Amino acid sequence: MARNDKSLRVALIAFIAARIALSAWAWIVLQMNPLIVSNLNLFGEQVVVAFDMQAGQRAVFARLVDGRELHFRAAPPNLVDGETNRMWDLNGRANDGAQLALASRASEEIFPYRGVAIETNSLLAPWQRFDANWYLKIAQRGYSADDGSTVYFPLYPLLIRIFGGGLLAAIVISNLALIGVFYLVYQLGKDLMGEKFAARALAYLAIFPTAFFLFAPYTESLFLFFALASIHAAAKEKFPRASIFAALAALTRLQGALLIFPLAYLVWKKNNAARLTLEASRSFSYTFRNTFFLALIPLA
Repeated sequence: MARNDKSLRVALIAFIAARIALSAWAWIVLQMNPLIVSNLNLFGEQVVVAFDMQAGQRAVFARLVDGRELHFRAAPPNLVDGETNRMWDLNGRANDGAQLALASRASEEIFPYRGVAIETNSLLAPWQRFDANWYLKIAQRGYSADDGSTVYFPLYPLLIRIFGGGLLAAIVISNLALIGVFYLVYQLGKDLMGEKFAARALAYLAIFPTAFFLFAPYTESLFLFFALASIHAAAKEKFPRASIFAALAALTRLQGALLIFPLAYLVWKKNNAARLTLEASRSFSYTFRNTFFLALIPLA
């Protein structure tokens, strides 16, 4: 990327604008709902589950108190029950000294962190959700045969491990990859349809509701970066490079293996053209080199 590359400047501007907008939206959501509370019937047991969105603190308590079933609602940073209007903290203690009993199921079963330390930084903690904990677990302790971790592909956790193994590393990797995604979307759009089309495509991607996941410590942005890099290289007829990027995409998400089909078609099309313009020995060498690198994709 050249220092004065307009595509890079546009990508950085789009990333910063989307990052600011998303952060503002997330801040508003956290201010409106800092504490999530649900009254559940969990396998026949009446429980209240609570989750502090900023601190990551979890609580699961039985709702039966002295034979009476209580119903709770959020009153951040505490809970309040509708029957007695008592305030309860997330340790289950009321303002009058009463104590909720722990539910039969641990909070780890309801809000699993996979043995990963809970992030205490209030800016980072809201991102430590769902699959992020799987990637952190794999980065820190590797795969286990019996915990379900083997369904997650290795490249993203490996990068997290290389850069420290923590949540911050995971977020930085995803966001750097997203800058690359924005760059490639704009570059491909400009090459195919012109700058106006490229700008619209980039804007639509940045404001699409599920673009939220591209900023999160998940594999989406890294996978998209490798997939788009593969397509961009193939469009420039750099097929070995395109195959390497496709293999990296396949090491990130299962869907990356599907890139072999468009790349194989483009290689076949180019090889046919090469047979008409190159002598036999050069044509064979060209075909072999391109086909050899394609084999990296299913191997990955």
